[in-house]
Amino acid sequence: MCHQSSCTHLSAEEAISAEERLLLYCKPVELYNILHRRAQHNPLFLQRCLHYNIQERRNRELRPGIVIFNYRDYSNMLQKVEVTEDFSCPFCLIQSSSFKGLRYHLCSSHDLFNFEFWLKEEYQAVNVSVKLESLRSEIAMAQSSVDREYVKAPCASDPALPATKMRKLSIERSESKSRMLLQKRQFYHSHRVQPMALEQVISDRDSEDEVDDDIADLEDRRMLDDFVDVSKDEKQLMHLWNSFVRKQRVLADGHVPWACEAFSKLHGKELVLSPALFWCWRLFMIKLWNHGLLDAGTIDNCNTILERVRCEGREAAKGYR
Repeated sequence: MCHQSSCTHLSAEEAISAEERLLLYCKPVELYNILHRRAQHNPLFLQRCLHYNIQERRNRELRPGIVIFNYRDYSNMLQKVEVTEDFSCPFCLIQSSSFKGLRYHLCSSHDLFNFEFWLKEEYQAVNVSVKLESLRSEIAMAQSSVDREYVKAPCASDPALPATKMRKLSIERSESKSRMLLQKRQFYHSHRVQPMALEQVISDRDSEDEVDDDIADLEDRRMLDDFVDVSKDEKQLMHLWNSFVRKQRVLADGHVPWACEAFSKLHGKELVLSPALFWCWRLFMIKLWNHGLLDAGTIDNCNTILERVRCEGREAAKGYR
């Protein structure tokens, strides 16, 4: 794009006055620049069709869409001239496929300006001026929105407030806003599925990894009850094993041999008193052996432990007699 000023033969006072009039364009242009930067990351609409049409026009060897933009002040005096190519918007640089498309884009996307469109054989031009009333209302609405959302902040250039104080005030406002957002929602514990108080949500203490053994045992029994092709004794053994490995944190394959021997010691009396449960335990160890998680020596150790428990039970029974 090329720019051309029309104030080359003005006196010093007239030049200053012209510059002041051009300041009217600063706020609208700044606003559209912000929208343009935001649209680069989050586009409001796709440009693929426009790019395709533009390329097609170039392929047919038509002349580029040169458009002259005449910027005028509130007294309709010409202050600046700008020329764009490819029917480009001077504010957001979006390219249109025709002068008609550029007209629709300007009127719909940049309504803080007045536009007059001139289409002649020699050139295509747009006269631009600022809508003063619309600009004032937009600024007032934006200011009132900011005042409602935030408490009036002290000026960053105020020498009475050090930088650390400014950062502290900013952090406090941010924390207050975050707390208000949290109060609007109800949070539930991921394991217990119970409502959580706000103090629990914002607390530094994380209880997500905590396990309630009673609830875990209840959930395990419910899961096993869903199996219809498994006997009662098999479900009981599964429950005892699941509870044991959870409490002892049996996590790796190398833990299994130790876990089997410790399980035999812990539940030995229960196993030897129920032949069906004892048989299920032996079948389970055989399955572990088939999967390479248990060796024959460990199975023999477990059987020795259970036999010792049985003998101790018999001796204790004789003693009672």
